Amino acid sequence: MKDFVIGLALCAVTATASAQELTSKEAATAAAIADSVSTYMVVATGGVELNPLVGTSIGGLILLVGAKLGALELIENSDQTEKEKNDQKRTATAMWGGFSVSNLLFALSAATPLAIIAGLAGGTYLWTSTDPDDKKPVVSPVVALSD
Repeated sequence: MKDFVIGLALCAVTATASAQELTSKEAATAAAIADSVSTYMVVATGGVELNPLVGTSIGGLILLVGAKLGALELIENSDQTEKEKNDQKRTATAMWGGFSVSNLLFALSAATPLAIIAGLAGGTYLWTSTDPDDKKPVVSPVVALSD
């Protein structure tokens, strides 16, 4: 239970930090962190991580966040067009954000179909709310719900 409360607190911090308009890189960074924190919450409540590439210890999940942030830096510093870079950041945001939604529902013992559908809906929301040209900031769901 203590681990669940710690994870919930970390999710609250992540949500508060993202309660603003974000660039595509900032949105992807927040989604990467939220994915690892929510994965920790699922494991803390007795769930099992299905990704065989990552350990579920705090260190393993921190390492995973570092790898994701490194991937975002590689995208930023690549010689691709700005549109290609932005599409990759949008994809990362949608995937990691959608995984986070599913993870939070799994941590709360939601039924598997509900968690998967909600994760797909969350990822779709994040994809469609991101400007393809990265000229307008991403409006986080926290901001959208508070308007």
